[in-house]
Amino acid sequence: MTWTTILLADPAATPLREQDAESACACLSRTGGTPASPDWLAEGQALDIPFEGSDPQATLQALRTTFADRPFDIAVLPSEGRRKKLLVADMESTIIAEEMLDELADSLGLRDEIAAVTARAMQGELDFESALCERVRKLAGLKVEVMEEAATAMTLNSGARQLVASMKAQGAYCALVSGGFTFFADPIAETCGFDLARANRLEIRDGRLTGEVLPPSWAARPSWPASRNSHGN
Repeated sequence: MTWTTILLADPAATPLREQDAESACACLSRTGGTPASPDWLAEGQALDIPFEGSDPQATLQALRTTFADRPFDIAVLPSEGRRKKLLVADMESTIIAEEMLDELADSLGLRDEIAAVTARAMQGELDFESALCERVRKLAGLKVEVMEEAATAMTLNSGARQLVASMKAQGAYCALVSGGFTFFADPIAETCGFDLARANRLEIRDGRLTGEVLPPSWAARPSWPASRNSHGN
């Protein structure tokens, strides 16, 4: 059976080098494998090395030992079937850099209060739904204009667009999911080219948040992107 070793790195911090590819091939050989030529997917960032003849778990452990001082992500996967047909991605601190509830809290000077509720949820004192509702209630009265400013300031993480484009080029279906809100998820999904977005909805009346959260709508969408109205997003 043919396997593939994948090495991933942050090129802005510790990029992959040619000598890293050589070290990986040498490691594969030491564990009884026969490596093929390295395939650079992205210079300094992503590298594939197909191989045969060695145990994948032993190989993975040996690679982790070899690169113990290098902050790489390392995986060993079957070469067959590697092209995935589904991508489900979280949004906040994943596709975008921000946590939008925190950004909205900042506009009201409530970051510490909302962070305290988040901490209670992380400690198991509140479930996710209760914590979300409690935090959003603190935002009651916030103007839509403030939310629009926050949406405009959202920043995509490096590689977000490329990830979706690469997956879709291979025929994958791409879905963006968030415990946050469609007000922010919908435009990010459209910008990146996701096929679908699912998130909670903020209730808006007279141009302000009511402090209530509406659950995601699961009605099928005939096409993407869907238009966004001024209520329930």
